[in-house]
Amino acid sequence: MSHSLTNPPINQQGVALVVSLVILLLTTVIGVTAMQGTTMESRMATNMLDRERAFEAAEAALRDAESWIMAQNVNPGATSNGASGIWTDGTPFSLGDGDDTNDLNSIEVDWANDGTEYGATDIQGVNTQPRYIIEEHAFIPDDESTETLAKGRGFFYYRVTARGTGGSDAAQVILQTMLRKRFL
Repeated sequence: MSHSLTNPPINQQGVALVVSLVILLLTTVIGVTAMQGTTMESRMATNMLDRERAFEAAEAALRDAESWIMAQNVNPGATSNGASGIWTDGTPFSLGDGDDTNDLNSIEVDWANDGTEYGATDIQGVNTQPRYIIEEHAFIPDDESTETLAKGRGFFYYRVTARGTGGSDAAQVILQTMLRKRFL
């Protein structure tokens, strides 16, 4: 009787091939999901950088406007068209319905025509150079005497609104501050 050292051939049904294809499919799904996550994180980082640039541009314009006001020796006088550099309170933000809330989110401001462009060197990485609007908000006299009122002795309050953009105009930041100034 002779014994063969080799195993007899077994009829394979392709189970190894099916298992390999399932593992390959799972690996592909995991890889595609990882790529989508990476793409999303990259977009979020780009948007955050764009917003940060817009914020820095708006802040630079805000500081520029504040420096301009503080450098004035006499009150430039507010005008309804901003010709003096200072607008009459609420003028560039007219809502058309007599409401003077100046809600910058619900109105359209013509920044190109009404705003003053940032005066220092151009800010790199932004689509549009930042602009600002200065409004004379209030005058609080030292007292109610005619002489004090005539000479403008007291504090002038100004609202400064600045708009900055990022790498595209879709990324916008609007900052606003109040500033107090006494003229000599």
